[in-house]
Amino acid sequence: MIPTPIYSVSDPVSKLPGCGPKRAEALAKLNITTVGELIRHYPRGYQNRGDVRSLKEAAHGETASFVLTVGTQPTTVRLRGGKNVTKCRAVDDEGSCTLVFFNQPYIKDILRVGAVFRFWAKATRSRQGALELYPTAVEQVTEYKRLRGFFPLYPLAAGLTQKFMSQLIEAAISGIQPDKLEEVLPESIRAVFGVCGEYEAYRCLHFPENFADIDRGRTRFMAEELFLFACSVTRNRETRKQGCAPVMKMESSRFDVFLQHLPFELTRAQSRTISAIRKDMLNASGTPMARLVQGDVGSGKTVCAAAAAYMTVRNGWQCVLMAPTEILAAQHYRDLAPLFEGLGIEVELLTGSTRAAEKHRIYGLIASEKPLFVIGTHALLSEGVELGRLGLVITDEQHRFGVMQRSALAGKGAANHGVTPHVLVMSATPIPRTLALILCGDLDVSVIDELPPGRQRVDTLVVGEEHRQRLNGFIDAQVKSGGQVYIVCPTVESKDEADEEGADFLHMGYTALPARGESNSTPVDAANTVGIGAEGENLWFLPEDMQRKTEKQQGESKPPLKSAVDYAEKLRTEVFPQYRTEFVHGRMTGAEKDRVMREFAAGNVDILVSTTVIEVGVNVPNATLMVVEDADRFGLSQLHQLRGRVGRGKRKSYCVLVSSAKGENAVKRLNIMKKTSDGYEIAKFDLEMRGPGDFMPSAGNARQHGEFRFKLAGMCSDTGLLQLAYAQAQQLFEGDPELVSPEHSGLKKKLDELFQRGSAALN
Repeated sequence: MIPTPIYSVSDPVSKLPGCGPKRAEALAKLNITTVGELIRHYPRGYQNRGDVRSLKEAAHGETASFVLTVGTQPTTVRLRGGKNVTKCRAVDDEGSCTLVFFNQPYIKDILRVGAVFRFWAKATRSRQGALELYPTAVEQVTEYKRLRGFFPLYPLAAGLTQKFMSQLIEAAISGIQPDKLEEVLPESIRAVFGVCGEYEAYRCLHFPENFADIDRGRTRFMAEELFLFACSVTRNRETRKQGCAPVMKMESSRFDVFLQHLPFELTRAQSRTISAIRKDMLNASGTPMARLVQGDVGSGKTVCAAAAAYMTVRNGWQCVLMAPTEILAAQHYRDLAPLFEGLGIEVELLTGSTRAAEKHRIYGLIASEKPLFVIGTHALLSEGVELGRLGLVITDEQHRFGVMQRSALAGKGAANHGVTPHVLVMSATPIPRTLALILCGDLDVSVIDELPPGRQRVDTLVVGEEHRQRLNGFIDAQVKSGGQVYIVCPTVESKDEADEEGADFLHMGYTALPARGESNSTPVDAANTVGIGAEGENLWFLPEDMQRKTEKQQGESKPPLKSAVDYAEKLRTEVFPQYRTEFVHGRMTGAEKDRVMREFAAGNVDILVSTTVIEVGVNVPNATLMVVEDADRFGLSQLHQLRGRVGRGKRKSYCVLVSSAKGENAVKRLNIMKKTSDGYEIAKFDLEMRGPGDFMPSAGNARQHGEFRFKLAGMCSDTGLLQLAYAQAQQLFEGDPELVSPEHSGLKKKLDELFQRGSAALN
């Protein structure tokens, strides 16, 4: 007997059978280079082929499993273009149907009359009731082999199939010795959460026997992700307390000079927040400030940051303000430079677009320890920028900078006379206060819960596609009256509509990971996961390109998603040729985006079609209308941020959410946008409906530049699970602050790895 190979999680995937250089390269596109990364490539859904339907139960457009006996010999007919179709009759105890296979003449040699097969197929019924099945997988039923019930569906890249991915993961898990896995969750923590060990969780997720297995595996890794995040937050807070920050000194009379130069009166919320900042920075103990200023769009967070910057520079230290984009950095510079220059404080702008000679000049100023205020992107803290006397770091839109990056910022003080800089972060993404205390547990939280006088309420409307002509008329009226219009689309180009086609795959019978404790099957988007199932004896698959075509032909028609590039061209050439229309999206270069946004801000563009790249964007007081296409595809926080792009001037402003969605939850979510403009009410509603998953940093994406990438916790609908993770993290660090216990070695190793990623993302 040939022994089973033994693999380590650190082994390259190329060590696995069947994974040559080309497939290894394709896996790398999914960030999979090692065996450990492979087995943590979780299924995005499942086919429940064990749920067998009778032909009598087959509904039009539904995909399901059918166990049938082949009734007639398959025959093949040649079609135009060199294609062909093979058909035969099949029966069960309650009916008969026609099986249809495109471009698979070899199926004649497989489907023998009288043999029994399990078909995974999409059903269509004619008006006369005739039933046709379009199989995408065929398995022979014999008394010698038990057929699997659940087939995992994985996210794929070009060159990979579901069959290959499933085979590779099975080989990896079979070759790993359970006792060689270094558990991230200590046994005591697993007991509190009531979850299984790591190896068993892999088995449950990748090869489940039932819904309970899926729930068991998912809950384990969800708990792990939440606990890791909670530990990172807690350790970051404890590390911060050990730092030594500049102790600022500033009498009230000196600070009043700053207030007197402001062109407006502070709101009570702004005054309260600035008082908290002053208390942090004037703390004689030298504990570094780490404060989150959270406020709705337009609430005036920037003036609070400006107050902290003023105190820093007046005390002889340097302050940097980091924005996530060059556009936003330039806007901060335009807004703040006149104020600080009036106070006799030098302000510099440093971005990727800054000319080389100007960069060298600013580098020299920073290195010279001269007190000044520098505004730019996070490249300010990259390798090569010598921070001579850094006293304060301000980050805008804190969800773009992660907890580990905040810890790395404090580490920048090592070469800064041994001083840890104060840290102030701002966010316009409303998070319910109790949740903010958990997710931002390494920060003290200040909430600006009122808008400055004169800030307009933006009227919000929800309309369907049937009102397109009236909407176009409204856009026309806004531009004619001198206003400008944003139109936001969910995709960049029509060829990107994999997400849209994923919605059509809801009819293909994919089963989502069920909510914790549930056992029902729910359809899920399965775009890019079309090569279905795993190979077994007597199991065949449609060619993937043919399968896609078959599914698309048989799928219900849906209106295509609006794409920024194509829709902008249509507006420019067909709908509003008399107006100046431009588009902007995230795939454009920084210089291209800056050019378009500058043109729009200057009033040289009437209609700007965009993706959510303008969610955090420039201030355009003349913009009076925000139109969001396919609004049901966006999160409520995104919609609220987008709405905040208008209503910044004296003109009456509007937000129109375009959606034809009829689902109860979609209608509820859009209606809450109509009813309130309070970001915290919206966030509270979202928390109640969807759980904390939407608020998790980088849930399902890489917004934190390589730090936390929650794969399952982003689906978390259980606030209690998050609270439990945070409570356990606090308790663990109280008992073992340095994680020296052998039981905590795996946890410490993982946290150190995450810290290194956060630090590397700054360089």
